[in-house]
Amino acid sequence: MSAAWCGNVLRMVTPHLWLCRGLVEQLDKAPLERVATVTEQNGSTKVAKRPDCAMEDFELALLPILPIESARLTLQRIPGAL
Repeated sequence: MSAAWCGNVLRMVTPHLWLCRGLVEQLDKAPLERVATVTEQNGSTKVAKRPDCAMEDFELALLPILPIESARLTLQRIPGAL
């Protein structure tokens, strides 16, 4: 695992997250906003899972930045993903 690769992924998922711009830019905001409240504050993005959404759905919206290399490679091959 290279330092560049590690710096480009989210290490764990919790119901409330603060993400840097580099991570947010890798996400498709529409699916994320269906499962979370997304607000920008002071150059960072606050992401809070909606209470009525399953954690699995939240994780799927964050999949492009999770450290699952096989999933990241698969998403890169899908037109419009990432």
